[in-house]
Amino acid sequence: MAKFYNPAIPIKVHEGENGIPTGFAYNRKPVKVGRIRRQWRIREGWWREEIAREYFDLETGRFACTIYRDLIDKGWYLQRIYD
Repeated sequence: MAKFYNPAIPIKVHEGENGIPTGFAYNRKPVKVGRIRRQWRIREGWWREEIAREYFDLETGRFACTIYRDLIDKGWYLQRIYD
């Protein structure tokens, strides 16, 4: 079962080399990134409200999730948690 957040939840992310997430805070608790399963970018909507994001499917010690960095506003967001 997965929990999808729409809108996505803003989060604070700790970044390592090249902006790769190494950890983040969720429910006021630190979460360490164990492994990045997949990474991809999307860029669309240039003809209306542009969307540009870099997504990461992550495994942590507590759960798996999808987070993204908005490449326009530079914020980080939690979009999905997998049970």
